[in-house]
Amino acid sequence: IRKSVEDHVFEWDSQRIPVTISLGVSTLGSGDKTADALIQKADQALYRAKRTGKNRTCLGEENDSESVRKSR
Repeated sequence: IRKSVEDHVFEWDSQRIPVTISLGVSTLGSGDKTADALIQKADQALYRAKRTGKNRTCLGEENDSESVRKSR
């Protein structure tokens, strides 16, 4: 998804507009009891992506380790 947005040509008024996104992705852990836990981990991963350089995908881990992925 991130790479598709980065590669897409967005134009307005005949001018190209570069667009990138950062993503936070997570899975529901074995100790998580609610969807809120999943959302919180994904949200933490999203803000980590923004903090560590933007235009990235960060993975929310069970222990919320600093896992970052940026494909080129």
